Amino acid sequence: MKLRFEYLFYFFCVVTFSGFFILRLFIVTSKGTDIAGIEQNVIYSIQTLMDNGRLYTSPSAAPFAITQYTPIYYYICGFTAKIFGYEAYDVQRLYWIGRSWDILFNLITACIIYRIGRSVLFLSKYKSLFLLVLTFTLTMSHNFAVRPDSLTDMLGIASIYCYLRYYQQDEKHKKSDLRLLLTVLFTALAVFTKQSGIQLILIFGLFSLLLKDWFTTAKLIVFSIVIYGGILFLFIHLYSSFLENVVGGIANGISIPNFLSVITKTIVIVSVWPLTLLSLFLLVRNKLLLKESIPERILATCTVGSLVFATVTALKMGSTPQYYILFINLSLLLVMNSFQKNSAYKFRLPAYGYLALMIIAYGVSAAKLLMYNDHNQSLEKQRHSAIQTAAFIKKDQQNIEKKYIFSNVTTDTTIPSRQSLNNIFFKNCLVPQMDILEYSTGPSKVVGYQNLENLIRKGKVEYIIESAPQSKFILLTSLESIKTSKFHLVKQIDGYLIYKLLPNQ
Repeated sequence: MKLRFEYLFYFFCVVTFSGFFILRLFIVTSKGTDIAGIEQNVIYSIQTLMDNGRLYTSPSAAPFAITQYTPIYYYICGFTAKIFGYEAYDVQRLYWIGRSWDILFNLITACIIYRIGRSVLFLSKYKSLFLLVLTFTLTMSHNFAVRPDSLTDMLGIASIYCYLRYYQQDEKHKKSDLRLLLTVLFTALAVFTKQSGIQLILIFGLFSLLLKDWFTTAKLIVFSIVIYGGILFLFIHLYSSFLENVVGGIANGISIPNFLSVITKTIVIVSVWPLTLLSLFLLVRNKLLLKESIPERILATCTVGSLVFATVTALKMGSTPQYYILFINLSLLLVMNSFQKNSAYKFRLPAYGYLALMIIAYGVSAAKLLMYNDHNQSLEKQRHSAIQTAAFIKKDQQNIEKKYIFSNVTTDTTIPSRQSLNNIFFKNCLVPQMDILEYSTGPSKVVGYQNLENLIRKGKVEYIIESAPQSKFILLTSLESIKTSKFHLVKQIDGYLIYKLLPNQ
C-alpha cells in the first residue's frame, strides 16, 4: 500500500510540475505585450540601457521617462540580450528573455523552499517535494511577465533561508557571521531589484529585537549600513536621477477601491483567504510566536510580517495580488510543519485535497491568461494595427531622429492600446511610461509637465498617436487645442489616429 502511494505521489508531482513548466514555456512566447503589470515599461528601460547605458534619466526633461524599479532585473535582462547578440530593437526577443528568466527564478525559489523544508524544519521528503511543486505552481501573472517580481521573491526566500540557518546554528552554539552577512546581502539585492524587498530586513531586525538578541541586532544594523549604503552610493554615483525615479517617480497614493479589488479577486479568495485563516489558527493554537524553536518562530514572524506588508501595500493605487506570493510560500511551510508535528489533525487530508484544487485553480488562471493574450481577436487586431501604424510613420517620417513621437495611448484594452508602439519608437518616444501617470492618485511631482507642453508647442514633436474612442485619461488639458492648431490628421488605422506636425511649425 505504501509503495502504491509513493508511486501515485511521484506521478502526481511529475505530471503537475511538467504541465506547469510546459504552460510557462508557452507563456514565454506569448504574443501579449502586457500579460501583467505593464511589461512595456520594463522593456523600454531595458532598451535604453542596451542602447546607450541610460537607465535612469530625469523625468522632468525629455524623454519624460520614469524607470520605477531598482536596477538589478534590468541589468540581468539587458546583459543576457547582449550576450545573445540581440539589439534594443529586438522587442520580441527581450520579452522572451525576461519571461525565461522568470521561470528560472521560480524554479530556484521552489528549490530553496524544498531546502527549508528538509534541512531547517526536517519535513518528510513527501511534504518537502509537495512544497516544491506548490511553490512553482502557485504563482501569479506578475511572475510570468517581464517584471522584477520573480527575482525579488527568489532573493527574499534566499534571505529567509540564510536567516533560519543562522539561528539554527545558533541553537547549536555555532554562530555564523557569514550566514548573517548573506542574509543582509540577499535582502539588499531584493531591495535593489524591487523596492518591496525592504520588508525582509525590517522583519529580521524586528525579530532579533523581540528575541532580545542585541548582538545579532547590532550586526544586522552594521551589515545593513555597509551593504545597503555601498550599493546605494554606487547607483547614485552612476545615475544622478536614481532616487528621482525609484522614490520620487512613484506617486501612487491610497486607494480603497483598488484595495477592495485586490482582496476580492478570485485567485485571492481561493488561496490567500484560506491560507490566512489556517495560518492564524495554527499560530494561535500552537503559540508559534512564543513556544516553538527559534527557526519556527522566525518562520511564524515572517509569515505574519509578509501578510501585513502585502495587505498594507494593497492599499496603494495600482497594487496587485502579487505582493501575497511571499506570504503564500511561507504559510505553506508553516502549514506543512504543523502537519508534520501533529499528524492527528482531522483537517489534514481535506487540507491536502484543497491544496491540490488550488493547483488546478492557478493552472486554469494561467491558461486563461495565455488564451486571452494569444487568442483574443480584439487584441490580435490591435497588435496588427499598431504594427501598421508604426510602419506608416517609419515610411512617412522626416528627420524623425531629431523629433519626438508622442503616443498618447493608455493601457485600456477596450480601446486601441499602446501594443509596444513606445518600444518600436523607443529612441523617439516622448512619454514612454504614461500608465505610471495614469495610475497615480495625483500629478507626479517629478515629471516636467510644463516642459512637456512646451516641447509640443515648439514643434519638437513630429507625430501624435491617439486612439478612437479617446482614452478617459488626459495627460495635458491643453493638448487638444495645441493639436488643433499645430497638427493635422494624416492617417487612421483601425482606431489608431496619427497626427502630424503641420509644415513650418
